[in-house]
Amino acid sequence: MLMTIDEKEFQLTRDVYHSTLGVIGRGTVTVEAKFEGKTYAVKISWPEESRPNEVEILQAAMESAQGDTDITNHIPTVFATQDFPYHTGTIRKAVGIPGCKDGHPDSRALRVIVFPRLRPITSLKRRFIRSWLECVRCACYQIWLMHICL
Repeated sequence: MLMTIDEKEFQLTRDVYHSTLGVIGRGTVTVEAKFEGKTYAVKISWPEESRPNEVEILQAAMESAQGDTDITNHIPTVFATQDFPYHTGTIRKAVGIPGCKDGHPDSRALRVIVFPRLRPITSLKRRFIRSWLECVRCACYQIWLMHICL
């Protein structure tokens, strides 16, 4: 199946990395895609429109890191992203369901983000512990010192 994101045409494969399809939640699915001979992970989700865009959060984290490679080497690189003009608010309005109220989620938008496919940390046989510690160190630095909530 072909999918165009940021004017790039990706060939989606049948490999599903992650899926949380259900009645409640963002309905996130992460699948494998190919583009120009390289493998990518495509995250497809329905976040609430009021929720901060993940791409903007990653950009803010890169800026806050100020070039510190202990941080920047652990922040995912966004290869492509696109918000599609499909909103659950349109459906709600069409069937006569009122807007957001206390306890009800905001309208959701279809968002797609493409990341380069990384090797799983478990495949790093000789470097697993060191790599895991680097991830923990990066997360602690972000939370405690930089006050970044990812």
